[in-house]
Amino acid sequence: MTSRSYTNAVNHLQELMNGLPRTVAEFVSNGGGAQSVLPPALCYPLEERSSDNDAHKCDGELDSMHGEDESMMGSVQEVYIESDDEDAETATSVLVDMDNFLGPSGWSCVRPEDGKLIRNPLALLIAKECITTHISVQNSTKKEYILNVNFAGNEMFESHIRVTLMTEQYINLMDKYAKQDDADADDQVPPECLFFYGLFSWGK
Repeated sequence: MTSRSYTNAVNHLQELMNGLPRTVAEFVSNGGGAQSVLPPALCYPLEERSSDNDAHKCDGELDSMHGEDESMMGSVQEVYIESDDEDAETATSVLVDMDNFLGPSGWSCVRPEDGKLIRNPLALLIAKECITTHISVQNSTKKEYILNVNFAGNEMFESHIRVTLMTEQYINLMDKYAKQDDADADDQVPPECLFFYGLFSWGK
């Protein structure tokens, strides 16, 4: 690296660092701040239910929390662990039934007074059919969506949260969210599970 290119690199880096306060302030004001980085689901242990294979575990941060206080998650949702890769021992995904979701005791996503809905800029929602063509459909009336929150959020450079959301009741709404067409969905409060897993939060 020549002295000129080094100087240019230093100056560019300095400009980026000078802009960090504005970037952080914008993220706190309009991007959900800490709630977007650490959604509520990361604060509660995950209840694992797998009748077929007890060896299947949920990996990442949620797995490390499992067992701390299982009673807190007793009523969160009916979930089961399914393997994304039949040959992998630890590659797993959590399937959440949106239509019957119940949050844990003590948790609430009630809209605060004058609260505004904020979509997490660190979250990505996509219809499962968009990334795979070999889905085994058990119920054609239901559709599945994959939600990833905070990519590279751990030492394995994976998402902090990765869940598969299954629904029949909210298909039209979820299709809009997956297309980031939130404007047409403003008249409807998102389902509670989308607050719990970090796609949305309430701001001021």
